[in-house]
Amino acid sequence: GYKCVYTAKSGKTTSWKQKVTKGKTYYYYVVTIYPNGKTEASQTVAQIYPKTSKEKVHTIKGMEDIGVGSQYNGNWATSDRVYYYELSGKMHVVCAGENCVTDYTLNSKGNVSSKKTIKIKYERWGGFYKGTDGKFYVAVGYNNPKESSKKTVIKVIQYTNKWKKLKTASIKGGASNAFEGIYIPFDAGNCTMAMNGNELYLFTAREMFMRPDGLHHQSNISFRINTKTMKAKEANESYVSHSFNQYVKYKDGDLYLLDHGDAYPRSLCLTAVKDSDTNHRASYESNFFPFIQGENGEHYNYTGCTVGGMEVGNKNILICGASVPHENKVKGVTGAGTNYKKNVYVVIVNRETGKSKIKWLTSYHPLKTTTIVGNTRMVKLAEDRYAILYSTKKNDVETVHYLVINNAGKKIYSKSYKGMSFSGGTQPMLYKGNLVWVEEKGGFDYESMQYVYSTNLYQIPAITEKK
Repeated sequence: GYKCVYTAKSGKTTSWKQKVTKGKTYYYYVVTIYPNGKTEASQTVAQIYPKTSKEKVHTIKGMEDIGVGSQYNGNWATSDRVYYYELSGKMHVVCAGENCVTDYTLNSKGNVSSKKTIKIKYERWGGFYKGTDGKFYVAVGYNNPKESSKKTVIKVIQYTNKWKKLKTASIKGGASNAFEGIYIPFDAGNCTMAMNGNELYLFTAREMFMRPDGLHHQSNISFRINTKTMKAKEANESYVSHSFNQYVKYKDGDLYLLDHGDAYPRSLCLTAVKDSDTNHRASYESNFFPFIQGENGEHYNYTGCTVGGMEVGNKNILICGASVPHENKVKGVTGAGTNYKKNVYVVIVNRETGKSKIKWLTSYHPLKTTTIVGNTRMVKLAEDRYAILYSTKKNDVETVHYLVINNAGKKIYSKSYKGMSFSGGTQPMLYKGNLVWVEEKGGFDYESMQYVYSTNLYQIPAITEKK
């Protein structure tokens, strides 16, 4: 969505002023013009102008049971089923349902003003993505019990922002990444998408065709999709098995892939592909936060770690999550196992070298604390400001924590909100200067003998500094 806003025609020094709206983040880049051509775009810079507001909890009127839950199902992540986007100044909530997608439009009071339901037949939910081209992309999947190489197992359906169906990319069961086949798509992992120009990158996981040992092993798998033709081709710049969570981001044309690896490697794994490499070869693969086996002989799939987000700045890639210590001391304690409690971490990875550094953002004693740390999520507020949201529970009291760090992982601002709820089951959105998300509340009502649900809209101000 970039457009030229200013051209400097002469002079050694120049300036330009813009009228801005509080609560929005503005991104800029520059190019230099020469008589025989122009340079490539510079790295982007960005700034948010905070808007003064207060935290708020509002029960949304007109929204049905949307099923917001935890991001992690046991040891692995699952695809989000609720998403947010802004269009014409209004907030939309997109929910994956049974063979359908419902798009709710919220009014200025935070209630449903209209909704649209789009029918899609599928067996496995993948994900929703609002592309940088303004179009919508929906990924759905189909099980492949007969291990057919010709059966369509993943569809990526392209829509206008009015939900008019355009083209569909079809991915067959014979697709491979080191090993052949998609037996179950989106299995034991999630599905994320990102765009660079006219290319949509889909990053997910699959259960592969049966191997000689009689098992259907799991790994990551990825595809590049031409959004003009909606033709898909295998990408697979990285191979991680098992891969329990996948994130994909572009920055200045460079591609970054993050896996939560359980076996090969048994650590977090970041793969970088430079825009200058037309063959899409990885410029580096960085493995960090290695997982040690628990002392009590837990099942091999146990890692004691979750990943809640990845964002890319000009110098570093930031990754947040919650984990037991493993080899990284908290209060002098190392180790792993179900008797260890989690803390919130951030990993800072140098974009050029892939060298990483781990910082703990909380310091609860891994063996003595009674505080339970939930899932995390990250929202990029500006080029040097990143918000991390997570919740803690102690004595059945839940507290939501809002933390802002810079590109070096240094804490800039923090605030806690008692009585709020944050499961980490959806990716919060920056909307009109606030971080917003929804949570579902309810349970079985014995008086009416039925389940009663309400959906709450949560809002906290996206403050970036103490002053």
